[in-house]
Formats: sequence, structure tokens, C-alpha cells
Amino acid sequence: MTTAGQGIAVRSLANSLRDAIEDHWTQSAATPLPERRYVSAGDPGSQAWDCEQLVISLAGVGFGPAQDAAPPATPRAGSPASVMSVRHAVFNIALVRCMPGPTGRSATPPSVAALQAAGDQFMTDAGVLSQSLVRWASRARAGILSGDNMASVQLGVIEPGEISGGFVGLSAAAIITCAALE
Repeated sequence: MTTAGQGIAVRSLANSLRDAIEDHWTQSAATPLPERRYVSAGDPGSQAWDCEQLVISLAGVGFGPAQDAAPPATPRAGSPASVMSVRHAVFNIALVRCMPGPTGRSATPPSVAALQAAGDQFMTDAGVLSQSLVRWASRARAGILSGDNMASVQLGVIEPGEISGGFVGLSAAAIITCAALE
């Protein structure tokens, strides 16, 4: 088998994450996802929060299985590394929504009702995002990772982001160990 010109399935995995979140959200009673949804290039921390959006970013690719998955298999000096070595990809998922802020010339604070509604939306988003990732992880082995005996998926904590420029976000991490090539 030749692997020349191939890489681990990072692109396919990122797009499958986005697709799974979109699919789960369409089946939920939650407020729809923002129209802006994409797989992004660059550092997840440098994504602009200037509109509502769902962004899937690559946080890194490492050698060997993810640390919780199995004993490390990182190639060492003097040991040959197989072209089929297992690697892991770390993805960041960010969901950004508008946050009520001061209005008018006198910078009138938002009403308690508006803040409560934003808080309710934030909590609902956290729950639905978490479940969409769990659902994706449970199906990934049978789908995109099928036939990869070393594949595993680890999901991180759903974390709140700082309120910035009238927006607030939730982020999560998904760590996928795989040998699949594309």
C-alpha cells in the first residue's frame, strides 16, 4: 500500500463534526444555529467573534494516540516510524451568539428579561452542543472511522467564552485518534 500524497483524515473529520452538529440541531427544539457555519483555517483562539457563527478549527495534530486513549506510540529516535502510525487530531468547536448590551446615548443596561433570555439561550446551546458531540462520537466509529481499529474519540468540556464586542461563545474540544488516510 502506498501512502504517498496522503494525510490523516483531518479534513473529513472536521467536516463530519460540522455536519453532525447541524444535523442534531435541526432535530432539536433549540433556537436554530447561526447561518454562518464553517471549518476554519488558523488558530482557534484568533477567530473573530463579530457575528453569530459555528466554527470548527484544528487545534493540532499529534503523534500516537491521544493521551487518555492508550499508551503513547510516539516515534522515538532510532525507532522507525510506520507511515501508518496512529495520530490524533484536536478540534475546537465554537458556537458564538449575540449578547444584549447597553443601548442608546445613555448606555442603558439591558433589561433583566433580555439578560435572562440570553442566559437561557446560552444554557440551551451548551446542552444541545454537548449532546450533538456525544451523538457524533457514538456514530463516528461506525461511519467515518469504520475499519480503523485504533480509532477513538474523546470529548472535552463545553466551556464558556468571555463576552466580547456584544457576543458570547461556547467552545468544546474533540480529540480523534486515527490512522485513516485521505
